[in-house]
Formats: sequence, structure tokens, C-alpha cells
Amino acid sequence: MNILIVGNGFDLAHGLPTKYADFLKFIDFFYKHKAQESSGLELIAGEDINCYKYFTDLFNSKQDSEFDQYLYDQSRKTIHELSDLCKDNAWIKYFSEVYKSREQKGKDGWIDFESEISLIIQTFNSVSRDIQETIQKGGVGTVLSQRQLNVLALFLEKMDSSSGMATHVWKKEEIDFWKQKLLEDLNKLTRALEIYLSDYISNFYAGKWTARYKKLAIFGQNFIVQLYMYISEDIRRTSVFGV
Repeated sequence: MNILIVGNGFDLAHGLPTKYADFLKFIDFFYKHKAQESSGLELIAGEDINCYKYFTDLFNSKQDSEFDQYLYDQSRKTIHELSDLCKDNAWIKYFSEVYKSREQKGKDGWIDFESEISLIIQTFNSVSRDIQETIQKGGVGTVLSQRQLNVLALFLEKMDSSSGMATHVWKKEEIDFWKQKLLEDLNKLTRALEIYLSDYISNFYAGKWTARYKKLAIFGQNFIVQLYMYISEDIRRTSVFGV
């Protein structure tokens, strides 16, 4: 039996586009191709050929036979689901802005999703605590500190803090709304990542090497752990954490 033990970077070393930045570009190309759907899909500048082939199959599926009808139905389901998951998604919007900003500064575009999400959630929690303290003292809300404003700016409907947000009094109802929205959007982001891994990566990349191995021992709690959950039913996955 062939046993393959993999660690951090194994996916990238095998040419798998499993960076979060790759996922964000995938979503960007999805919307651009969706806009091309009525006129015909064309390769977009900077787009990987496999990504283009995936979207060509997705948007151009036919209904000529019973099997084709099944593929067509699945394709339309994926299109509608991705559209719903990504529409006005605060996390995708935020991470896309962060990625573009890093790219413009000549950085590699790498984004630590987990740290960014943690920072945002902790900041909202700190605002919530400030509001509670203000209410206990007889007030109704609080103004964001400069640090809180800097962290949360990209999530606010008015991102120009100089035009009111710096002096806006935040109330409990507003923070509760954003906390609920971010939770819902985080669940949608997770599902969109699952589609990216299971429907795109597994079909266009993983088949090059997965057939060679029957068991994987995976070390590390990074993106690759999620990846191998969806790559192949032929692989029996064994995860070992904390090594």
C-alpha cells in the first residue's frame, strides 16, 4: 500500500491553486463570466486556462439528452448558489479589497483569512462591550475609537470615515445587525470555498496524482486539510493535528 504523508505547502508544491487569493480570483472571474453569459464566454486577462474551461462547461452546458439535462440542472444550481453565496457578502468584499491593496503594494497577495476574521469579530465584540457600558451609565450608544474605525471601515456602508462615521453613535441594534450578517456571510463564504474545492479543484487538478495513493496522513490545520476532504472518494483520509 502506498502511503503519502503531506504537510504545509504540499498542495502549492503540486501546482494546486489553493491559496485564498486563488479563491478570490475564482469568484471575480465567476462574476465576469456571468456577465458574458448571453454573448459567449471569452478568456479573461490573468485567468488560468483550467478556470476558463471550468466556467465554459458551467455556463455552456446543454440539454440534448437525459444525461445532458442532469448536467445542465447541476450547472444552473451551482451558478445560482454561487451567486447567492457571494452577493453582497461582507467577507468576500472585505478580503477582495485587502487582496487588491496588497497586490498594488507589490506584496504576494497572501491573506491570513483566519487572523483577519478573528480581528474583525474581536473588534465588533469590543464595540458591543463599549455600548453595554454606555447603556449602564444611562447613555444609548458609543462612538467608534479610531482603532475600531480603522478595522471596521470596509464593512461599513459608508466607508469614508471623514463623512460621518467617525462621529456616528453606534447603538446596540446596529451592532447586533452586523454581528448576525457577518455570521451568515461567514457561513456563505465557507460554502463557497467548499464549492471551489469540491467542484473545481478536485475536477481540474486533483486527478493528476490522487490515484497513486490510497491513504493520506495529513499534518497541519491549513487549507489543505479542507482540500482533501473533497478530492476523491478513493482516498481514505487520516488527519493528525498538533504535530
